[in-house]
Amino acid sequence: MTPTVSVIVPMYNAENFIKPALESLLTQTFTDFEVILIDDCSTDRTLEIAKTFDDPRIRLVVNEKNLGNPGSARNVGLEHAIGEYVYFMDDDDLLLPNCLETFIDAIGDNDVAFDVSSLWADNGDAQSIEKLNCQVVRRGALTEISSDPKQRIWSELVNHKMHYPPWLFLYRRALLKDIRFPDCVAEDVFFLLDVLLSTDRIVKFAEPLYIWRVKQTSASQTINRLSRNIEGAMKLSAYLERRLSAFDDPMFVGNVTFSVVNGVLMDYALQFFNDDPIKAIEETERALRPTFGGDALFVTNLIRGYMFKCLGERRTRTNENHKTN
Repeated sequence: MTPTVSVIVPMYNAENFIKPALESLLTQTFTDFEVILIDDCSTDRTLEIAKTFDDPRIRLVVNEKNLGNPGSARNVGLEHAIGEYVYFMDDDDLLLPNCLETFIDAIGDNDVAFDVSSLWADNGDAQSIEKLNCQVVRRGALTEISSDPKQRIWSELVNHKMHYPPWLFLYRRALLKDIRFPDCVAEDVFFLLDVLLSTDRIVKFAEPLYIWRVKQTSASQTINRLSRNIEGAMKLSAYLERRLSAFDDPMFVGNVTFSVVNGVLMDYALQFFNDDPIKAIEETERALRPTFGGDALFVTNLIRGYMFKCLGERRTRTNENHKTN
């Protein structure tokens, strides 16, 4: 029997998180779904732990070689999905019990349901779900999607700065027939752009259903990832210019490209600069020299500007919250 929803979960070295993630998925109030687990050649106990779940809804796919990013693993899941709808989940996050039920109720006759809210756990390494410190994050505006594709792109990506994680959306699988994630970082931004260019049948709602666990990483990991992410932002810029060129409006293309790539770089800056920003900037410049040469210092200065701007905005919001509470 064909399931209503195909839930696609890429897995890679998540032995400390995959068990509670799958438990939160398999105990959903809505039960008519399949789970497609794609193990991307994990080197820890992730696959072993996943195999302990005896549930007929689970389909396990083991990649023969590591694909290198979650987008490529999600593409594998899309090739195996048979549900009417598709939902993406990460291997280290959690769903509230009514997550899928709420998405199904929201989507109706539309192609996409978009939840503009989620939960953010700033102590994501905590091993007990009860010990997670969660706060609600608003990621978009509850406005109607324009039927005009140009206005839709401008409204959602520039004015409302729609956030990009694929787990904020439930998609009708037929819509994704020709849409896939690219083999690079920032893959979710590429994916969302293609979705927005493909349909105006998108409904929004605001109910935090997904817990995103923010985990600590080492300095060497963050610097290496930041270097890759900046390269991904450059590829994203070229992709935006190519996909939006059909509108024959250079000013529109330039403004959308600047806004989206600027937002992506700001997100990266917040992720990768920690308690020692001066040292982090120096290490980042050193890591970027092979790619950017003499422009590496210019790039890191831009990122430093983004970082301090974002941190200042975050402190302002925190102070305002304390005043109101």
